[in-house]
Amino acid sequence: MTASPRTARPFVVGSLVGLVILALLVAFAVLLPKATAGPVDLPETLPGGLRAVELEADDVEGENADAATDLAERQRGINESGAELLEELFDAPAQIRTYQDESLETQVTITVVEQPAGPFLPNGPPFDPSYVNFERNITDLVSAGDGVCARYYEQPVPEGQEIPDEGDAPAAIQCQVGSGNATYQLYGRGLDADEAVELLDGLAD
Repeated sequence: MTASPRTARPFVVGSLVGLVILALLVAFAVLLPKATAGPVDLPETLPGGLRAVELEADDVEGENADAATDLAERQRGINESGAELLEELFDAPAQIRTYQDESLETQVTITVVEQPAGPFLPNGPPFDPSYVNFERNITDLVSAGDGVCARYYEQPVPEGQEIPDEGDAPAAIQCQVGSGNATYQLYGRGLDADEAVELLDGLAD
């Protein structure tokens, strides 16, 4: 898939960058046992019009080109640094790559560590939100297909108020799918749990 050049659209790497690696490192450090396996290659594109950020930078021309290149190089460096830290922690191959769509509404970072998946509890164990006087916590944990996702909302729903329907998309989402000796995780925004797990299943197949 090749996108047409965009001469005036500012190139933006999402605000997730700073949080993505920290969240993923914490999650993997808590969840995964040690193991080793062969390397995994993440593709340049994903379904839904998602492209690696460095490809987006290649399409930017004019006065935004230098800024786009700098941001793409910074994102690449962050991902490579995160992968190196994961490999040191778990003595196993790891890859990280960040993607976005043309509208910048959907942005995801995919992490693969070649170890069997363990329980997915990125925010600690879930609990009934009524214990803290909520109908819905600011985060929740749900199953989707073969994966598990943590959904992050901007605000909790106070006790007694109606929980918004499924159209109330989370501000961010983090999902895990295990496949053989590899664990696939996604952290991003602009998609729901089923869509996120479907992306991971496509990579794991």
